[in-house]
Amino acid sequence: MNFILYIYLKGILPQKITLKISDLDKLIGKSRMTKQMKVAFLNQFTLVYAEDFQTQYYNVIEKIKSEYTKSNEEAEIYYAIISSHLLDIVIKNPPLNKSNRVISKIEMDNLIKSGKKLIFKSTFIEIQKTEQHFKYLNRIFFNPSLNKEPYERVFIIEIEKPIEKKNLKEIIFILKNKWSKNNSKAIPDNDRFAPYIFFNGIDDYSLAQLKSDLQKENYIIKDGYEFLNASFNLQSLKERPTFLNRIFFKFINNQSDLELFLERIDRTTEIYQFFINNPISINYSGKHTKMEIKNIEEIKGII
Repeated sequence: MNFILYIYLKGILPQKITLKISDLDKLIGKSRMTKQMKVAFLNQFTLVYAEDFQTQYYNVIEKIKSEYTKSNEEAEIYYAIISSHLLDIVIKNPPLNKSNRVISKIEMDNLIKSGKKLIFKSTFIEIQKTEQHFKYLNRIFFNPSLNKEPYERVFIIEIEKPIEKKNLKEIIFILKNKWSKNNSKAIPDNDRFAPYIFFNGIDDYSLAQLKSDLQKENYIIKDGYEFLNASFNLQSLKERPTFLNRIFFKFINNQSDLELFLERIDRTTEIYQFFINNPISINYSGKHTKMEIKNIEEIKGII
């Protein structure tokens, strides 16, 4: 087994270093290691003084642009997909399963082509202007003019306390305006759609207050529950929007209801998950886009 330690120190040029026994002694001090043990270890150890993260990032972007003939913005998306997948397989496979910690060029191409599970880390945003990054994500994934198909779309949004009802209502109205199609008699019934919204982390009382406020503003609330203490009614949640029922959005109250909904979907469904700490685990093989955010305010700039 070979060991490689990558380290960045300001002012030291990128280079590979092979340590001597004297160098190792300075680092570890007194040790029970014999000279033979130290020699054996150093023969399998390489110290690499690496470039700073931003330089490494831009170098990889240039390689992706060259390999796939993509623009800078598209290369950044590819970077997010590839790096997230690599992190995922490293975390899931211990060093003993190192054969599972690699990916071939063909597998990488298929990963990008499938576009089923994408993760965009907020750390990427720090490298470029936040507004520019959000605009690009919006154009690629959330531009309604490019997504007119009457799919079922589920928006999972992680929230943290304190819960600001005003922000949640703003997000609901943005989703309503951009991701529902039910405002005209002329729209055929099979061409109507409305988003499903799951606020992950909200307490029952705050969610009830939010729904109550929306009802006072004459919005129809659909969440799969018809009356107090009723069991979850999947068919009620899945009721299709019509001009008469005026359904513009639906709520999913908890992860159990979400999982049941996904188990029994009968239409093309897309999931968009915004998470602050950790995305919830969902058993779903269709399109599932995950985006890390710092706070829910960022969602407004993306969608």
